[in-house]
Amino acid sequence: MIHALKECPNAREILPVGGLNDKLLDGEYTRCVDWIEDAMGEMDLQAVSDFITTLWNSWNNKNNFISRGEEEGARIVSERASSLSKEFRIHNLTNKPILPVTPVEMNWVKPQNGIIKINFDATIAPTIMGYGIIARHWDGFVLGGSEGFIESGMQADWAELRAFEESIDFRKKFNFKDVQFEMDSAGLVNRINNRYKDLTMMGHRLKEVCPHLRDFNSSNIIWASRYSNRIANLLGKRALINKCNLTFLMDYLLEIHDSVLKDAINCGRPFRYFY
Repeated sequence: MIHALKECPNAREILPVGGLNDKLLDGEYTRCVDWIEDAMGEMDLQAVSDFITTLWNSWNNKNNFISRGEEEGARIVSERASSLSKEFRIHNLTNKPILPVTPVEMNWVKPQNGIIKINFDATIAPTIMGYGIIARHWDGFVLGGSEGFIESGMQADWAELRAFEESIDFRKKFNFKDVQFEMDSAGLVNRINNRYKDLTMMGHRLKEVCPHLRDFNSSNIIWASRYSNRIANLLGKRALINKCNLTFLMDYLLEIHDSVLKDAINCGRPFRYFY
C-alpha cells in the first residue's frame, strides 16, 4: 500500500498537484497507516478530507491501469478528487447526517481499581518485527515495560499475536494478578474472544497461548484506539529500528516520558474526536 499510494511515480505526481507538502512525501515509512497519520497531523479537517479523497482516486486510477490498461494523468486525477470533495462538502452542509455524530474516546483510559493495564503493539518490516509492552497502575503510573525484536518476517496479525505472547511472558516476570490487556488490533481481539470457533492456523495457535491466561486471578482482552496505544507502538518502533531487547521497571525510557506524562494528565478527562 505504501508503494501504491506514495512511492510509485504516478502517485508522486498526483499528490503534489493536490497540494501535499514535499516534506510528507520524502519521509520513509514501513507502514502506510503511519504515513497517513503523520500527514493528517499536519493538516486541518478540510485538508484531511481532500487528502483522503485524493488517495482514493489515486488508488482507483491504479486499479484501472492494472485491470484495463488505462491510466489518467496526475492533474486529471487531482481535479476529479477536488471536485468530489467540494460536492461532498456541499451535501454535508445541506443534508442531515444519516448517522448521528458519535464521540470516540482517544486518550488512555484508566482501568478499574486493582487492575493493571498492559498495552502492547507490534511493528513489522519485511524480515523483522518489533514489539512494545507497557504496564500501568490504575492511576496511570508506569510499573514496567519491555521492547524487543525478532528476526522473522510476519504478517501483521501474526506479529500482533507474537506481541500478545510476549506480553503474557512479561506479566509473569512482575507477577501481576489482575490484568487487562489492551491492543489496537480489532481483528486479533475478535479472534481471541472467539478462538473456540476458529479453525484456522491462528485459531489453533490461540488455543495453545490463551490457557496461560488462567494463571491470572482475572484477565480480559480489549480493543483500544491507536492513539491510546501509542506508547507501546513507540517502543515497538524503537526496538525495530535499534534491534534491541530491553525490559525496564519504573525508571522508564526518556523517549516515552512525554507520552506517559500526557496520558497520566489526561486519563481523567478524555479527549474526544467526532466522526
